[in-house]
Amino acid sequence: MKNLSTTIMLSEYYAEAVSNRESVRLIFDKLPNVDFITIDFSDIVFISRAAAHELTLYLEKFQNRGKSISLANVSQNVNQMIETVAQSKKVDYKKSTFVERIIFKTDEELESYLFSV
Repeated sequence: MKNLSTTIMLSEYYAEAVSNRESVRLIFDKLPNVDFITIDFSDIVFISRAAAHELTLYLEKFQNRGKSISLANVSQNVNQMIETVAQSKKVDYKKSTFVERIIFKTDEELESYLFSV
């Protein structure tokens, strides 16, 4: 059986930016069944955080299936966003959505707290 490969030139689909999750889904959902995939970022200067997150999800999904995926010609800005997203996925909670929980044992404690804010 042959090891098939393909290269996806993002600039054929997007003008300088990949700005949402659906943009990434459209590319990956139409990939042929190959063993080696290269995603070429030539002329792409921006990727949104949402698109970068979706990209990392697909990279993990394909790598878990034993596919080899490489990113080529990635600009510094795009690489920085992908790295930022990859690092944030390692955190157990999201800082922007973390809510500290306060427990009150009595109604008086609750009332005292509410008057203090």
